[in-house]
Amino acid sequence: MTQNGQKVNYTGPFIAMVFLFFIVGFLTCVNQQFLSPLQKAFLEGAGSLKNTFATLIIFSWFLAYPLTGGIGSAWVNRYGYKGTLVRALLVMIAGLFFFFLSSWFTVTFPEATFTIASAVIPAGYFIFLAGSYIVGSAVTILQVVINPYLVACELPGTRDVQRLQIGASANSIGTTVGPYFVSGIVFGGVA
Repeated sequence: MTQNGQKVNYTGPFIAMVFLFFIVGFLTCVNQQFLSPLQKAFLEGAGSLKNTFATLIIFSWFLAYPLTGGIGSAWVNRYGYKGTLVRALLVMIAGLFFFFLSSWFTVTFPEATFTIASAVIPAGYFIFLAGSYIVGSAVTILQVVINPYLVACELPGTRDVQRLQIGASANSIGTTVGPYFVSGIVFGGVA
């Protein structure tokens, strides 16, 4: 692509989009890898509903896909690709903050619980669910932006489909690295 008669170098933006695609895959997988520790942290009092509540963590993440894909598209139309990308990253930061907030709230206010059927669930669990949905929303909106960006970032010797495949490969690498990160680094090989 040319701009004012000059050939534009899209290598930097392309690498940034591929890296973001890696992060999308990584976070998606890491969210699922924390189910067992989250069951111990939040769901000890859930009794026979422990697995049901654990599944809600993944459900809240993937519920964001059908509910916020349209928001991502509307943001692209309103704010453009860069504006939407920045907003999605800010939403992701907010969601990650909710993860921290859920931990802090559970430790600071251990008596704040909800009883659902026979299950006693700490309020921090519901904050974590909200964080999971928010980060899932950010990931969804990022994907709305990343795919067209990869197509638009023309690189010499590549075609649109090749650039999309490179991004998808980075996403797959992120999902592959995620479990190793969780078990090796977060849990020190214990998991």
